[in-house]
Amino acid sequence: MLLRGFSRAGARPTSRQNAIIALGLAVVVALAGALLWGLVAMLFNLQLSLIGLLIGAGVGAVVARYRSGHLPTIIAGAVIAVAGCAFGTFLAMVFKALREHVPLSFILSHLGGPNGLLHYYPGEVGVLGLLFWAVAAYAAIRIPLQSQRVAASAAAVTPVWGQTPDSAMQAGDLESGPAQPMFVQPPGLDPDTRPKPEADPEAGSSFAP
Repeated sequence: MLLRGFSRAGARPTSRQNAIIALGLAVVVALAGALLWGLVAMLFNLQLSLIGLLIGAGVGAVVARYRSGHLPTIIAGAVIAVAGCAFGTFLAMVFKALREHVPLSFILSHLGGPNGLLHYYPGEVGVLGLLFWAVAAYAAIRIPLQSQRVAASAAAVTPVWGQTPDSAMQAGDLESGPAQPMFVQPPGLDPDTRPKPEADPEAGSSFAP
């Protein structure tokens, strides 16, 4: 019992560490995607909401790699993906303002108010942006869950002793069937023509007086 308790206590930090690694990499992916979003807006003067799908897929991939079966980590990854999309839209607005030679200090000091950056933020997002935010969250959840199902199905058909899954299934089918006796008939011998033992005529007179 004591050894079992130590083994469980040793397994918990590993799972917690994997969750921290997954969320840390998810933040890195979201920030990289947001930076790419802003650069595309500055270079091409457009809001490429399709980058939100890349952010969600990247976050889902790292969560599936390190903590695919942990639902709180998956949900946190989806939140990080949506936050990355929102930050990407914000960076796009900042980079476009910098492209118009607006000083960064002026942009950051006038975020609020009627003429601030945040006042125009909902219009920059739009309905299409919200749609891609939802797609990013869906990808961040779908990829880890799909990875968990694939791993579970692969473990269900794992071959034993070097067998392939097909041969293992065939062996299981053979073992599950009832055992049937097997009689081998010699070649050229008909059951009706087999020689029958002849009665001994002296056997009946052995008890005669």
